Amino acid sequence: VPECIDKLAQAGIKIWVLTGDKLETAINIGFACCLLRQGMEQIVISSETPIIKALEKVGDNSAVAV
Repeated sequence: VPECIDKLAQAGIKIWVLTGDKLETAINIGFACCLLRQGMEQIVISSETPIIKALEKVGDNSAVAV
C-alpha cells in the first residue's frame, strides 16, 4: 500500500482520507502508509467544537446531526 500511494502522489493524483479515528492515530497511519510526509500541510476538519460538545452533553443528538 505505501508504494502504491507514493506512486499515485508522484503522478500528481490528489488523495483525501476521511477517518473516524482519533487525530493522532489518523496522522500516524498517514505517515505509515506514506500518505503524509514531513513538511506537508495538514488540514484537519473536525466537529469537536464547544457548541457540538455542549449539545452532545445535554443529549440533543438531533441538533448535532444537522
